[in-house]
Amino acid sequence: MVLKEKVKDFSSFLKLFDLSNNVALVTGGAQGNGLAIAEYLALAGSDVVSTDIQYTEHKIVLEHNDSKIKKLFMDVSDLDSVKSVVDEIENKYGKIDILINNAGLIYKDRIEDIKLNKWKELIDVNLTGPTICTKLTVPIMKKNKWGRIINISSTQAFLHTPKYSAYAASKAALSHLTKVWASELVSFNINVNAVCPGYVMTPMMNKSILKKQKEENISREDVIKSFENNVPQERLLNPEEVAFWVLILCSEASRSVTGINVSVSGGEVMH
Repeated sequence: MVLKEKVKDFSSFLKLFDLSNNVALVTGGAQGNGLAIAEYLALAGSDVVSTDIQYTEHKIVLEHNDSKIKKLFMDVSDLDSVKSVVDEIENKYGKIDILINNAGLIYKDRIEDIKLNKWKELIDVNLTGPTICTKLTVPIMKKNKWGRIINISSTQAFLHTPKYSAYAASKAALSHLTKVWASELVSFNINVNAVCPGYVMTPMMNKSILKKQKEENISREDVIKSFENNVPQERLLNPEEVAFWVLILCSEASRSVTGINVSVSGGEVMH
């Protein structure tokens, strides 16, 4: 059925964004972009399992809990940890329809000062983590002949900002893997896309602000302004703006979209 036949009025238009009866796995869901994404997916009707190393629960409790968001401990860099959660979700819900690879770290240093243990830790979380999660989730999606995988990359994947070697490398690789996986999975009705945020006011961003404030001995307002100066819209984004684009890419409205990197950056990066 063509889209114009399905959308007869505003009510039917909104149904394109209805994710009822879907099950979503969100990594790094305790705060920032991950929290906003989990909330938006739940608002759209999806059952959401939000995972993070900050959580303590290891089992999904469905009884006496009407919340659409369940919270589980998961370390994306640990194969056994991810497998345990994926098995738990499939056991409780019978499927996984949506995977949001959001968990991430940031580490900045000039090339001659890079600490290899920190480099490895970042690559394990930012790049190997999404690979593990996708590897274990795809067979479930293939069985159901439907899936949406959204990688949360970054504008740094396309920039050359000093000191961002590790972070930029991990995100550039993730953005490219998005296209590789999209090509591999397109025949199974599984779409793979990436959202590439710029400067978003998250706890991670706040740490960067505090660090720069201390290092340069300037006010918080001046630090924020220095970041805003890199953005054509001259503002920092909020996590809900990232979550909105994730929702779009998970919805029926984007059924023909796969293998793209969407820049959500206030004009900092344009494709």
